[in-house]
Parts: sequence; structure tokens; C-alpha cells
Amino acid sequence: NGERLTVAGIRRGYPHAVRYICEQLQKAGIGAGWQVQISHAGAPDKAEMTRDVLCKAMPDAEYKIFPLSPAFITQGGPGCVAVQYVKM
Repeated sequence: NGERLTVAGIRRGYPHAVRYICEQLQKAGIGAGWQVQISHAGAPDKAEMTRDVLCKAMPDAEYKIFPLSPAFITQGGPGCVAVQYVKM
């Protein structure tokens, strides 16, 4: 509902998780006029791979990569990657 962080789903292996996220964003109609924000906890390679997969499927959206805040790193741990999207 956009009011708090939630677990979108659980998948075994990071590539499977990224594909699942991609499917969910496509179902949500993400594209032109949307910004997809990818945040990471010391995992720039995973964040870039995530962006590349999402961008290939939804090239009209805008993509940004950020470092994850310490509060979320505490919850997700090192290597965590978070994806969110906002209407521009």
C-alpha cells in the first residue's frame, strides 16, 4: 500500500529474486514517468546488475542507484539490495 516496507516475495538465489522483482514492477505498470530507486549495502555490483535487468525490461523508467542508509543496513545486513519506485 506504499506506507511501509514490505517483503514482496522470497526466492532462492539473487538472479531469481531480481526476475521476480522485474515481474512485479511490470505488473504495476512501471515505465515512463516512474523512477526506480535501487539502494545497496556495500554491493554496487548487485545494484548495477539489478538496474541492468530492470532497465532491459522497462527501458522508459528512470533508474537511480544509492547507498542504503545505516538503519536499513541494520535490518538487511551487508550486501542487501532494496528496490522501490516512485511516480515522477
